Amino acid sequence: MKRTLSERSSCRSQKRSYSMDQEELDYPQIKIEVEDSETLQIKVEHEDPETRDVEVDEEETEMPQVKEEDEEVDFLQVKEEEEELLIPQVKQEEEGLEIPQVEEEGERRFPLVKTEANDPGRPQIKDEEDIFACEDRRPLALKQETDDFLQMRQEISDYDAVHLDELEAAILLPSSKNPKMAEPIDKRDQRTSIRCCFLLGKTATETLTMIQTAYKDEALGRSQVFEWYGRFKSGQMSIEDSPRSGRPSTSRTEENVRKIEAVVMADRRRTIDEIEHLTGISWSSCQRILREDLGLRRVAAKMVPRFLTTEQKQARVDMCQELKRQLEDDGGLFEKIITGDEIWCYGYDPETKQQSTQRRHQGPPRPKKARQVRSAIKTMLICFFDIKGMVHSEFVPPGQTVNQDFYLEVLRRLQEAVRLKRPALWESGDWWLHHDNAPAHRALRVKQFLMKNGMALLPHPLYSPDLAPCDFFLFPRMKKALKGRRFDDVEEVQKKSKQALKRIFTREYADCFEQWKSRLQRCIQAEGEYFEGDSFD
Repeated sequence: MKRTLSERSSCRSQKRSYSMDQEELDYPQIKIEVEDSETLQIKVEHEDPETRDVEVDEEETEMPQVKEEDEEVDFLQVKEEEEELLIPQVKQEEEGLEIPQVEEEGERRFPLVKTEANDPGRPQIKDEEDIFACEDRRPLALKQETDDFLQMRQEISDYDAVHLDELEAAILLPSSKNPKMAEPIDKRDQRTSIRCCFLLGKTATETLTMIQTAYKDEALGRSQVFEWYGRFKSGQMSIEDSPRSGRPSTSRTEENVRKIEAVVMADRRRTIDEIEHLTGISWSSCQRILREDLGLRRVAAKMVPRFLTTEQKQARVDMCQELKRQLEDDGGLFEKIITGDEIWCYGYDPETKQQSTQRRHQGPPRPKKARQVRSAIKTMLICFFDIKGMVHSEFVPPGQTVNQDFYLEVLRRLQEAVRLKRPALWESGDWWLHHDNAPAHRALRVKQFLMKNGMALLPHPLYSPDLAPCDFFLFPRMKKALKGRRFDDVEEVQKKSKQALKRIFTREYADCFEQWKSRLQRCIQAEGEYFEGDSFD
């Protein structure tokens, strides 16, 4: 390129520096210094201490046009010329030329996670070298990264960061919030975690450390972690166990299941030994078929007062539904009910089977107990209570029969106890009496007395101790402290019985009425049958 003499004189007279803003042009800061007409020196300034000075001969490189001092420099033209000088790599990529790869020794590359082709969430990469082809720590090579490459690397970084957060949430976070796992960890969850670590580029040792940190005592062993890591590394990405070879089961077949079901349905009381003898199937196979395939279990019959007729069952359902409707209309109905009944207290009452159990070490013989019967020393106790506690209790004199005349006297004493202990109910007169259907309770004179004194009677179905609060709560609770103990005379029996009643807390009486409410619903669900010991969905 030929220059005029005036242009050369202007260049010699004064050095001119042209600075281009790095943020505006998105390139490192570049200074162009003109010392003479023969040499043009371009300096690239950046943070790397290694700075290269590129000398370009004036004859080979076109120098940007220098204008007078009062004129502005055309920065766009300078940028275009700079790109021609410093970014030959872009043209090489467009022309399909191979770009030399430079990697310093000991340099750690950007972590890369290779994904399957069916992963739509992450940018697809053919090879690791395609990404890091332009990554060279030499200053000039750093300027040759294109915008497409920077965008691709940012997408990969964002994708890995998201999946790394998911891994921490799936593995490490539950352990940090709850070091002692509240629920047992399935081995499939740990296998999934191992697969996540493998896909994130973790080594087998790093994966083992993460699994042990996350799952603590429930973590898989070293050999299991390395085994599953090796399976994923070989391309087997399933977390299911491989099918095992062995002899197939020949006893739990459909034919044997139907055969055992027919034998059991013919007689439900048959034992497993009898079923084994009749079918020829092994004892263990019969047990597994009964429990797992047929869902059968052996239960004992429960003692009930009597077998109810269809009419009695329907009467139980009707009364329970009526009482539930009254409770819905008047939520405080149970606070107005006083219920009572009679019970025998014995000088010796054998303890129950549950009470006789005890904890023993393995080895010593089991404890023994002889068959016992109730003693002849006994006395009858009459109790009345409400949701707040005991209202009235008394013992029947020895030799006295509880008939209608004696029961009328008891009701008069109950009235006085209500006046003294429950004055609010006595003044309002709005309270109900509940008792069972014993002959003395259903006598005509007793009904007339209740009507004359304004004592409303709450009906009770026949043969229904499971719906009477005294039978399902008070008397079992009191006798629990008396069974298995011996008393010498009636006076001592009465004294200990009174003490047992006083040990019942007020909150237990309130819980009794809540239990009464739930029993009404269970009786309706059982369609009037006795329901104790049965489960309902």
